[in-house]
Amino acid sequence: MSLFWEPRWRRISFNVNGVIIETCLDTSTNLLLCPICVKIDEICPREGESLRQVIDKPLFFSLTDLLHHLRSHTMPSEVKRMIVRREEEEESVEEEEED
Repeated sequence: MSLFWEPRWRRISFNVNGVIIETCLDTSTNLLLCPICVKIDEICPREGESLRQVIDKPLFFSLTDLLHHLRSHTMPSEVKRMIVRREEEEESVEEEEED
């Protein structure tokens, strides 16, 4: 059993609501690449297949997953951020209220 795979990238186009999305598809695993995060011209040529490894880039199992990710590229960075409070601050506020 192998712990890695040899991707076989091929260029593919999807028509989603009249918008053509051109990306790379791994024919051995059916994984998709984000065409914004990855330079698809370097990964998958227009003709034939490529065996190039992709490291630290997002891979997607379905077209729906890829579409959600592509929509996240259009959101302002302020919307994407989550506000996290530290517990220390909350505890110190509670202690002050008790005094």
